Amino acid sequence: MMRIYRVFFLNSAGVKREIGRGRTIKEAKKRIARFLDEKKYKSYYWRFWEEDGYIWVDVGSWSEFFLMKGELI
Repeated sequence: MMRIYRVFFLNSAGVKREIGRGRTIKEAKKRIARFLDEKKYKSYYWRFWEEDGYIWVDVGSWSEFFLMKGELI
């Protein structure tokens, strides 16, 4: 078995969609960084916490978040 991290974007309307996957948390973070670059959003900090089985990532938008969920496959 191996762990994979699914990465989701949660928009301000509460809609969650998967934006990528990574084999490690480091790869999952790179997927978030790539998403921010594609949207031309400059983040000045990243804040992490665990809640409801997800690792939540706040990148400073106040209303939109990223979520990472580790799953065994």
